[in-house]
Amino acid sequence: MPTILDIRNLTITAPHKILCDKVEFSLNSGSKVALVAKNGAGKTSLLKVLAGVEEAYEGDITYAPHIRMWYLRQDEQFDQEQTVMDTLFLHDSPEWQLIKQYELALASGSEDIADLVTQIQEMDARDYETKVSIVINKLKLHEILERPIKLCSGGEVKRVALARILIDDPDLLILDEPTNHLDVEMIERLEVELSRSKRTLLLVTHDRYFLERVCNQILELDHAQIYSYPGNYSRFLELKQKREDDEDMQRHQLKQVMRKELEWIRKAPRARENKSSFRTKAYYELEDKYKWLKREERIKSQKIEIDLAERRLGGKILRLHNVYKAFGDKKIVEKFSYDFRAWERVGLIGKNGVGKSSFIDLLMGSSLPDSGDIRRGDTIHMALYQQKQQPLNKTKKVLDIVKDKAEYITLGKGKKISASQLLEQFLFSPKQQHQKAYTLSGGERRRLHLLLILITNPNFLILDEPTNDLDIHTLQVLENFLLNYAWCLVIVSHDRFFMDKVVDHLMVFEWDGVISWFPGTYTERFEHKKNKQSVILSEAKWNGAKSKDLESQQPDEILRYAQNDVVTKHIQKKKSLSNKEREEYAMLSSEIERLETRKEQINLELSTGTLDHTAIKTLSTELAKLVTKLDEYESRWLELEDRM
Repeated sequence: MPTILDIRNLTITAPHKILCDKVEFSLNSGSKVALVAKNGAGKTSLLKVLAGVEEAYEGDITYAPHIRMWYLRQDEQFDQEQTVMDTLFLHDSPEWQLIKQYELALASGSEDIADLVTQIQEMDARDYETKVSIVINKLKLHEILERPIKLCSGGEVKRVALARILIDDPDLLILDEPTNHLDVEMIERLEVELSRSKRTLLLVTHDRYFLERVCNQILELDHAQIYSYPGNYSRFLELKQKREDDEDMQRHQLKQVMRKELEWIRKAPRARENKSSFRTKAYYELEDKYKWLKREERIKSQKIEIDLAERRLGGKILRLHNVYKAFGDKKIVEKFSYDFRAWERVGLIGKNGVGKSSFIDLLMGSSLPDSGDIRRGDTIHMALYQQKQQPLNKTKKVLDIVKDKAEYITLGKGKKISASQLLEQFLFSPKQQHQKAYTLSGGERRRLHLLLILITNPNFLILDEPTNDLDIHTLQVLENFLLNYAWCLVIVSHDRFFMDKVVDHLMVFEWDGVISWFPGTYTERFEHKKNKQSVILSEAKWNGAKSKDLESQQPDEILRYAQNDVVTKHIQKKKSLSNKEREEYAMLSSEIERLETRKEQINLELSTGTLDHTAIKTLSTELAKLVTKLDEYESRWLELEDRM
């Protein structure tokens, strides 16, 4: 395959640190490559240099002729006053502005659609308009096209940024944490889009399932060097282990050589005065190398090990009874009851905007229910790790920030350790402890925030998106720490691998205040939903629907909001469907498929360029009515599906 990007002797420096030291690698056209490294190693800096955002480097970066590239930052900065539609169509070209008007007219059902379609055909922009519509539909942006960016959530802004990329359709995508702030459904859609695409991809992500399913090459940035591994994440782990085993062997051999050289160097000066001086110099170089390898061995073996002081957890922990909370017409929780138990590990999952963060506010007591009762036990000490933490004093040293909380920290069995010792256990080297907070990477700052929360010794810990910006190594040690956490744990995360490993069961947040309980992990629930597809098809066939109409749909579309069936214990009881409603549900499934097919036919007819003005107007009017009817049917279908 042709090379699309070639890097030779690339050196990138940061204050007091070399991030890349004469590294070399290349990207082939169509390859899907992930860059992994520890926090602070320089992943984002390398992406910025390759994208042309920063130029603090030496070496050669060569792109194939005429390639088009797009760089997605971790946190895109858009004009806060602009609408989503204006942000998507920043170009001033007549074609872009015309398609923008068409998308707005389509969303509102305007009668101007016919004239706009005619103009699109005259500009030969129909194919481009179709691509724009597909991207907007895939990323579910229809409902927010006229919303100002300042009123969009983090997940919505990330979807807007991704939409701009997919609409532009560049040859090379450079993506820095593309899954941050996206809910699980959107992450899965992005997985499918990128894995099927012919675009060349270079990305940084901590999402290990994403690495497994999308990437076919892993680049590891380790101590300013690049190591390349063919294959996905599983293969990377195998090959990385082999490399580290080889390094262990090298360390062992070096130790044997060191022993012999040490015997020689310790001889009396008279015994070695006739020896060559270069051997003495070589010994000290060998000693430096051995010390470096030993230090790396110690770093790799580090784990987050904080033996928290024991805090009694009584029989009454946290009890919710008939809790109801809403903001205007939006229900967050409706008549929800639950009694948290000791040593419980609960994962909260659901789409962005469904109310998970508001539910956490209820648990913490920072928000009160509209009705119902929340009672906390006398022994409970809660702590919350939030997505957006209070800013650190960046001019202070890392060690001083911890000392502001406590000079000494009491651990289990009355043991006390210093703030410096605690930081070292939390993977902050003595050198990092004496650096100013502004020198920390995003992931290192999040790790420091987590440390500041844990030293308060909570016995009810709530983590809201704890994995964002953390490197894979830190995620692994955090997982090990949480697996040994002996009290109540509640986690909100879109990191499916992390949830699979840490939580025991799930609270699933649906729309309209419904919360259901699933006794298992994310993957087990995913398999459960796939299995339930056959149940839906059987019921549809029993009620007279054409099963082939349902079978032609994608499983995730059929099961988008499928609730857990009778084998799943519900926290919140729902009224089951009547026979008439089941017939309606089957009919809607068939009708939605029929309308989608007709919609595609209309778009094809409009794109032929052979229709007269009257035919265009007729089809455009039908299309506008069809879109409205689809929204109505899908809304009702989801309402019934929620009660299946």
